[in-house]
Amino acid sequence: MSSITTSTREDEKLASSVAVDLTTAWWRDYAALTKPRITLMVLLTVAVAMFAAQQIVGHFVTWWVWIHTIIATAMIAGSASTINLWYEHDRDLLMPRTQKRPLPSGRLTRFEAAVFGWLLFLGGSLYLAIAGNWTAMVCGMITWTIYCWVYTLMKTLSWWNTAIGTLPGALPVMIGWTAVGGSIWDWQGRALTRAARALYRAKQPGRARVELAATAGL
Repeated sequence: MSSITTSTREDEKLASSVAVDLTTAWWRDYAALTKPRITLMVLLTVAVAMFAAQQIVGHFVTWWVWIHTIIATAMIAGSASTINLWYEHDRDLLMPRTQKRPLPSGRLTRFEAAVFGWLLFLGGSLYLAIAGNWTAMVCGMITWTIYCWVYTLMKTLSWWNTAIGTLPGALPVMIGWTAVGGSIWDWQGRALTRAARALYRAKQPGRARVELAATAGL
């Protein structure tokens, strides 16, 4: 009787451990869809642009605006990466380097990824409009659209996708700038636009290193 009770308890512990592992894996798979490292680089760009806007334009905002803007931008950036992986599912199945990703491995379905990606995009866009402003939201939506539906689709069509893919890396400058209240039409806004353009050129293969500050005229 004692051995049976002990065995039952061990089975319960094992089942509990497996359930915890599955839950952890579930969250890790969804997190992996957002490509955290790329998202972090986008957020750093937004934060620097917000700081620049405060110093140059003098539009100081509360820390709550900073936090909400960063979270909303993270949602949009994570959505872009998710939609990218959703679209490239078939190609990822063919390469050993990408076969272990959540979608090719079958740990998540394409439907789950699509729902997750669209919810992040819609929620993040609305969040950015409320926490920041509508201009910042539009900049975020343009960045997302170029990455998901121009850059991603052109990967197998033309080498121009590399040049186009640098735009989503540069446009977050405008998200941060406008979220603080900077305008894309005043002279400071034009300077930041030139800085974003310089960042775009610097990201292109074979380009010489660009001094952003000099190019922006700051």
